[in-house]
Amino acid sequence: MRSRRRGYTLAECLVVITLIGTVMGTVALTLHALSRADRRLRDELAHDRSVDRFVAQLRSDTHQAVSATIDEPSSETDPKTELKLTLSGEQTIGYTIHPHNIERVVRRAEAIQHRETYPLIASATGWQFHNDGTSPVVSLVLELDASGRGNEKVVPRGYRVDATVCLVSPTLPSSEE
Repeated sequence: MRSRRRGYTLAECLVVITLIGTVMGTVALTLHALSRADRRLRDELAHDRSVDRFVAQLRSDTHQAVSATIDEPSSETDPKTELKLTLSGEQTIGYTIHPHNIERVVRRAEAIQHRETYPLIASATGWQFHNDGTSPVVSLVLELDASGRGNEKVVPRGYRVDATVCLVSPTLPSSEE
């Protein structure tokens, strides 16, 4: 008479445990890789949004400006350059380049009204001022560091921002009554 088998041998159990462990390890590694890719994409998206906000604000301010000047760095130990935009009504806007951000300061007379910082994972080469005869153009070149952050490499990209000074002419009140 043949007896019915009621259980599993130790070898069968070890094979099943090994297969389950291999599948779980593969799933864990895949989830970790997906998490890192998601984090990297979120960082790049946040950076792109920051650059987009900065570019929109700079162009808006420059188009409304009556004049623009660039203050060169005072010394090599302080390599900050500042773009000063003069708007109508004693309002000035200054953009200062720092190593990892650009700071925007809005002043009326000498009182600071608003301060904003745009974080950038890029190096700014400095402000450039072009005058082709019609309207002056302010330019800024931002170049991403190709060395990357930590163990991850950043794809080298660059941005060039051009904005025309006084593109939007201020509207003067009508003298007709």
